[in-house]
Amino acid sequence: MAEFKFGFEESWFRLIIKNIPEHPDLFLPGSVEKAQDILRLGKLKVGAARAWAEAAGIICKQKGQFLLTSLGRLIARHDEYLEEDGIWWVIHYNLARQGSDAWFYSFYLNEFAPDTFHRDDFEQAIREHWDTTHEKPMTDSVYKKLVYPPFKQLLLGTEDSKGTRLGSKFGLLTEGEEKDT
Repeated sequence: MAEFKFGFEESWFRLIIKNIPEHPDLFLPGSVEKAQDILRLGKLKVGAARAWAEAAGIICKQKGQFLLTSLGRLIARHDEYLEEDGIWWVIHYNLARQGSDAWFYSFYLNEFAPDTFHRDDFEQAIREHWDTTHEKPMTDSVYKKLVYPPFKQLLLGTEDSKGTRLGSKFGLLTEGEEKDT
């Protein structure tokens, strides 16, 4: 399971798309410090950036290096700052597709359909989903570190991050007055 310890920020993808062509070793284990410097991220966020960029279909690993995919090259050529909403809808599609490494995002978009989002309902539903696809039940640690925080950061943001346009701008998750998230 890829570790999405953090939700991504849009700037991560811009920096990855800009720098991967010159630094195809960026996400290799021996290049962590280089990646931290180039992406302006901490060590754990570098791993999350890789996981999200792969799940979004922007980069792929081939022959011991990371390359831009056809989508990544298209973005680099026509929208290097990722300003167009259409690009973000393609990224959303890749993250939400069946079999996505960002399985909790895919689950939310494809299988979790209440009219109002409640954190407890989401937790119960995602744990039930996990139990049908894994031998052991989801631990509290997995949910509290690798599922809910990156999900919330991606769609709503946190004190340190504003989230992405996939959340409130695209209407995929909006925070209500109760802030029951």
